[in-house]
Amino acid sequence: YLVLGSQGLCALRDTIYCISDVMAQTENCPTSSSACIFLNKTFYNDLRLEGNAIDYSEAIIQNAQQHKQQYRELQAEHGLTSRSNSR
Repeated sequence: YLVLGSQGLCALRDTIYCISDVMAQTENCPTSSSACIFLNKTFYNDLRLEGNAIDYSEAIIQNAQQHKQQYRELQAEHGLTSRSNSR
């Protein structure tokens, strides 16, 4: 993508083509402009759509934490260790 370092993340987001954006527009979905970008372990939410913007990062973080806990429980239940821990 052609985005300068002096430009903001909104410019980057606006250059990214996402099929879900197109699908949401055809279905008159009011949240079609909501998005997030994940860079260097940080979520940057596109909340420009006032009143209807969605913070997708909250759901993603909760889901990751839930699956991480489930994975740990499964490891403990079956006596498994990860490769990084077994060395």
